[in-house]
Amino acid sequence: MSIVEGIESPAVPPAESSSSPSAGRGVLRLVVASLIVAVVMGIVWNFVAPTPKYVATKGAFYFASDLPGEFMAMDGWFAVLGVIAGVVLAAVALLRTRPGTLEVVTLALCGIGGSYLAWGVGHVLGPSRPHATASIVDGTIAHGQLTIGAKGVLVVWPIVSLAVVMFALAWQSSAARSDDAITAAHRERDDDAVDPSVR
Repeated sequence: MSIVEGIESPAVPPAESSSSPSAGRGVLRLVVASLIVAVVMGIVWNFVAPTPKYVATKGAFYFASDLPGEFMAMDGWFAVLGVIAGVVLAAVALLRTRPGTLEVVTLALCGIGGSYLAWGVGHVLGPSRPHATASIVDGTIAHGQLTIGAKGVLVVWPIVSLAVVMFALAWQSSAARSDDAITAAHRERDDDAVDPSVR
């Protein structure tokens, strides 16, 4: 028997399937974390985002200013909180194992669903739409609803989550290739070295 035949190749662990128990636990972990983060995001959005001001004039409510900046502020704060939520969920996805296709898809869907849930929570906790009555006094100030004008901010969360995960996976792959190249170079150098006892 030759030396080559006597050397056994190292066992290669089977690739983890998307239907494995660990993948299922990863999906469940993402769903639960998304629900918690979405509720917290909605509560924080209600506290930090300003709502448009209305003033009562002749029995009706009108904007207190010609160009109320509160609408942009509400969208801006939601986007900022979406970035934070996206980073948090990406960290949850990368917490224990390398996320597979199922986890990545779940991450995107949870980001979209979480954004809508956070919007709903903030909207419910925020002030209601002001209604004018005949007995309303002129000059009365009321706040409008907490809502979103630019619907594009709803996809900030999933986009950030996917971007962070993709960057982390690319970094891990690059580091693994670099380690393999170093190992191969060391192995080649060892093979090229001449054993003194042979001379």
